[in-house]
Amino acid sequence: MKHVMLSVVLSTVLFFISGVTYGAEEYSRADKLVLLCFECHTADNNTPDLMIPKLTGQNADYLVAQILHYKSGRRASTVMIELLEDARLDDIKAIAEYFSTRPPMSGTKIETELSIKGKDVYLGNNCHFCHGMNGNSVDAFVVGAPLITGQNKDYLYKTMKDMQAQKRPVDMFDLMQKVLLKLSNDELEALSEYINSL
Repeated sequence: MKHVMLSVVLSTVLFFISGVTYGAEEYSRADKLVLLCFECHTADNNTPDLMIPKLTGQNADYLVAQILHYKSGRRASTVMIELLEDARLDDIKAIAEYFSTRPPMSGTKIETELSIKGKDVYLGNNCHFCHGMNGNSVDAFVVGAPLITGQNKDYLYKTMKDMQAQKRPVDMFDLMQKVLLKLSNDELEALSEYINSL
């Protein structure tokens, strides 16, 4: 199925990637993988499935690490593992570089009662130390933390639940898990709403 989708996408005569227009015959291995990424993540973060993360503007080193986690099986996803089966390290770095140089993701910008509660959870648990005051990691004390501004809230909630349960890799000091283990499901939901609103 993925090969059929790729053929359909590549049959488009011209496509815009990284500021350069390519003819279908000029696609590199990494370009083809990026196009496959668009099938789920989309080129503009408008995926209708809120369980799928936004990628644009994301920290390149973080993306490389997460892609390698999928490739090694440390993160579970049948689709991702299959797509990355033949990906080389230079392909993975090129994919990460592409998404990291796109305009950063943004959220709803809508303040709700739940997002206000989520802001209190965010600041009260010092999330800004790693992710920055606005979730963009710009003013964070920890270098290399992922951009979370405007990330899809359903994906955020599941990610935090998976980290609580040690179902996916976290940072080397397990800081995320230590913080998340203190939070209730209601607090995680509020936190997800707040981050999505940034």
